[in-house]
Formats: sequence, C-alpha cells, structure tokens
Amino acid sequence: KDGGPMWEYFVRSANERGDQETTMRAEATTRLSEILAPVFKRGKMGGKGQFFPTINRSLNREARFAIALNTGNTGNLQRLLGGEGWTNAQLAPVLQSLTAQEWTAVQAVWDHFEGYRPQIAAKERRIYGKEPEWVAPRPFAVTTADGTTAHLRGGYYPIKHDPAASQRAVEDADSESARRQLQGAYTTATTRRSFTKSRVEEVQGRPLLYTLAGLYSGVNDVIHDLAWHEWLIDANRLLRSHTIDAAIRERYGPEAKQQFKTWVQDVAEGEKGADAAVDMALSRLRQGVSAAGLGFNVMSALIQPLGITQSIVRVGTPWVARGIISYLANPLGLTREVVDKSSFMENRARTRFRELNELRVRGQSAWDEYVGRYACFLMMRCQQMVDVPTWQGAYEKAIAEGSEETRAVALADQAVIDSQGGGQTKDLSAIERGGPAQRLFTVLFYSFMNTALNLGVAQTMGANTPARRAKLAVDYLMLYTAPAVLGYFLKTALTPGDSGDDDLGELARKLAAEQLSYLMGLMVVVREFGEVAKIVTGNPSFGYQGPAGIRAVSDAQKFGQQAMQGEFDDAFRKAAVHLLGDFTGLPSAQINRTLTEIKALEESETDNPAAAAFGVRRR
Repeated sequence: KDGGPMWEYFVRSANERGDQETTMRAEATTRLSEILAPVFKRGKMGGKGQFFPTINRSLNREARFAIALNTGNTGNLQRLLGGEGWTNAQLAPVLQSLTAQEWTAVQAVWDHFEGYRPQIAAKERRIYGKEPEWVAPRPFAVTTADGTTAHLRGGYYPIKHDPAASQRAVEDADSESARRQLQGAYTTATTRRSFTKSRVEEVQGRPLLYTLAGLYSGVNDVIHDLAWHEWLIDANRLLRSHTIDAAIRERYGPEAKQQFKTWVQDVAEGEKGADAAVDMALSRLRQGVSAAGLGFNVMSALIQPLGITQSIVRVGTPWVARGIISYLANPLGLTREVVDKSSFMENRARTRFRELNELRVRGQSAWDEYVGRYACFLMMRCQQMVDVPTWQGAYEKAIAEGSEETRAVALADQAVIDSQGGGQTKDLSAIERGGPAQRLFTVLFYSFMNTALNLGVAQTMGANTPARRAKLAVDYLMLYTAPAVLGYFLKTALTPGDSGDDDLGELARKLAAEQLSYLMGLMVVVREFGEVAKIVTGNPSFGYQGPAGIRAVSDAQKFGQQAMQGEFDDAFRKAAVHLLGDFTGLPSAQINRTLTEIKALEESETDNPAAAAFGVRRR
C-alpha cells in the first residue's frame, strides 16, 4: 500500500539511508579526487617500478604509496613489517622514495578517515553506549625524495591482506563470508565494520595488499556502515517479530517474507564489488557494454520521456498532468525547487540505474571518470523531463491527502522509484542484485522494464472491484502498449528516410513486432527471445547476439571475421568500434551511427543532417 506500514517502517527509512549514503559517497569521491590528483599527475602508478635492494623487490608508485599509507599507526606498521619479515631499516628507502607532495597526500588520506570519527562515535554511543577503542596515530618524520623532511601526524588506514600472498588471508575472507551468511540465515545481517575493531595481536607472515583497494573499499565500508547499521538493526528486529512474520506469511505467503529477508541481507552487503578475477572481469565487461550502448546515445535519450505512461499509472492522470503543467511553465525553476526539497532527486543522475550507481568511490582512470560523469548526461537530462513532473505530481497528491511536508517528499521520492526505477541495491529486484553472472542478463534498460512488470502486477493484485478491473485494462494499455507504439512512431519521426509504412499491412507487422518484443522484454531470460518475435511477425533484424552483458563475445567474432577478410571497409570499422566500446565504455553505438550517416550524407544517400544523430531508415 502506498504509504502503508511496510513502506513506513521498511522502505521509507531505507530510502532515507540510501540518500545519505549516496550524498556521502559523492562528497568522498570529490575529496579523494582532490587529494590524489597531484599524485596521479606525477606519472603512471603501475608498471614494474623501482628496485629496492634492501627488500630485494621492485615496487611501482601505487605500491609505495599504499605502503606509506600503512605507516600511520602502530598496528598497521607491525602488520606491514611482520607480513614481509622486514625491518624499519629495510623499509626506510621505500618510504624515502616518496616526494613531499606524495606524503602530503598520505596525511590528507589519514585526515579524511579521521573526519568520520565524530559520526562513528555518535552512532556507536547510540547503539552500544560507548565509543569504540580508537586506533592511535603514530607521529613520525621521514626524509622525502626531494631532500626535505616531512613531519607526519599519522592516522588510521584500513588493513587489507593480500589473498594471493597468504593462505591465512584467504581463510579469513572465507570465514568472514561464512559468518555473514550465517548472520543472514538468522536475520541478523549487518554491515562490514572492521574499522571499529581494536588491533592488539601481532601478525606475522601475512603480507598486506599494496594497492589502493584498501583506501576505496575502506571509505565505502565506513560510509555504508554509517548509513545502514542502525537501519539494519531495526529491520532485523521487525523481521524477527512473530506477529509481523505471521501477517506477511498469511497475507502474501512465505515467498514474500523470504524476499524481505534476502533484501535486507543484500542491503547489508552493499555494492561491495567483485573480488575474484572472473567476477571482476564480468563486472567490468557489463559496465563497458552498458556505457557503449547508452553513452551519448541521442535516440535512447529522446525516448526517455515515454516513461511518463508508467507515472500516470502509478500516481494518477490528474496529478501527473499537474506536474507536467508546472514543469512546462518553468522547467528550470521547478527542477531547482524539487532538488532543494529532495536529496533523492538531487542525486538522481548518480543512481538512476545500476551501472551508474556502481561507479562508487573507487580508483579510476581519467577515461573511466569521463565516461562515468558524461556518457549518460543527455539521457539523464531527458529522464529528468519525466522524473520532475512525476515527483511534483506525487508531492501535490500527498499534500492534498493530508501528509505533512517531509512525508510528502518521501512519498514523492517513492513514486519516482516505483514508476521509473532506481539503481541502488535497495531498489533492485532480486535477480538484479544477483552475482556478476546473473547481472549479465539484466544490462541495458532491464531495471525500467522490471519496474513496468512490477506496476502491472501491483495493479492486477489491486483490481478487486468491478471499477478497478475496468481501470486495469486502461493501465495495461498505458504500461505495455502505449510505450511500444509511441516509441515506434517517435523513432520513425526522428529518423530520416523511407520506412515503407505506406503499406498498412507492413505497418501492422512492425507494430506487432514492437508490441511482442516489448512484452517479452519484461522478464529475464524471456527477453533473450525477443528476436523470435520479430521473425514471427516478418521483421527480423540482425539475429541474436547473446545477453547484452556478454555482447563482446559476438562483437569479437564479427571483428575476427572482418579482420580475416583484410578489407578495412565500413563493416570492419563498425566491428572494431563496437569491440573497443565493449571493453572501454567508448560510446560505440552512437559513434558508429554517426560515422555511417556522415558517409551517407557525403554520398547523397540523404540530405537530412539529422541523420548523423538518429541514423537513416533504409527499406
């Protein structure tokens, strides 16, 4: 029920915590980028690096910087030395290879972690009645590579052991995973909180990980814990209630209770990212395919406003109409007003879909940062044309129904999530929250399609009177027919060329193909058979290329075929650009479309310059 008890005590509070986490991540990303920018500008961080005779090892700049970060307190320093069997004298040349500027960045990282202490202390007092035992900083001085002396205050840094260098590190990781799974089995899932644990024992023979993974994962863990720890305690307590359990099971069945349980467990884990090499590769590939297909894609951006049909079903025609009127009267003013009221809407461009939200606090190249920031800029601006009117309509509806301001804002946020989808873990379906292999089947718009499916199910379950059943038919048309039909005509109108739609029979076949393909796109796995719909209706396209997440496989095959032909023609160029996009996030779909149609303009196949953005319809 919209605004009902389950929403009030589970979902609304989760939305608030999600907004808090997203805001804190954005702030941390900005601050860490400022801290590390001078370090990255000095040159590449990877490679073989510099050889140090005292430890008989070569270390690149990232490894040396990570080692320096582990010298800010006694516990980290002991694990650093004990893990490798080094002495302070052996380590000194490594530390002295850093410049004064790099040591300034090291201290700034320690200070950034220190900045979270007041929030951590307040939360720990609320929960446990006392503060944790803090890691004491270790002041020291070091001679830098510039010949100056740097005086450091020291500070906290997350300890991260290298699983490739120590069996014990692997065993500890497995033990932690098993413990967390056991917690989930008893509905006591909670966040990773290693930063509040005291460091007392000495550790020998377990080398640390000499990358910046400890920095990025450590900041994420602190932020995730501050945002979600207390919510998880409350949610777990409610789910353990026999009264609430009985009510959910009686009304919706045991499957619904299980969904809440796994949802809470996945929220506790957060967007922790992939650790295993295969999982990391699959995640990277999926994100690259998403950016390649949607990045700077003009057509994909311009069809976003069609999502307003789902808002109409979710919020109601009169209220969405009021939101649209307010938006058309003053789009910039209303957007600013909405963003000022709602932190969710302020962060919407970061969390609209899963692949965007996964670009969390982490190390990334300049190209990755550019793609993450700008590739979906146009799409998000067009999506804003739906989100803002939807939010405003739902907000006015809530106010009219007697909700106070903060509740009206929360209900409006939920209306946008329900009608347009969201990319945070709390917003995703179970299949979208699955492992990297599962996620390969839910790339490119599935979050939106899953939202349409959920709305249809919700409307069907609520059709318990003759009037509601009559309205259900209209809702189905708005959810499943209007977007398919309007999308076809919008694409046809925007794309220059001859579509052959003068033949009503041909038009009917095309619309039937669009409709069937849209319906099949609502469900995972079934959507993979969408090409069959086009074949059945007489409108085959390019053949099945596999799940969107592994499109690089078919693109690699096409590239190999073109390369073997030895002709550097348009087909080779398309194959090469698509393959490059799959692995780098290069917006290959739009690049290939633009290059193809520029050639068409040069060869007078069309005289419409819009072809460079939208392509040309060819019979």
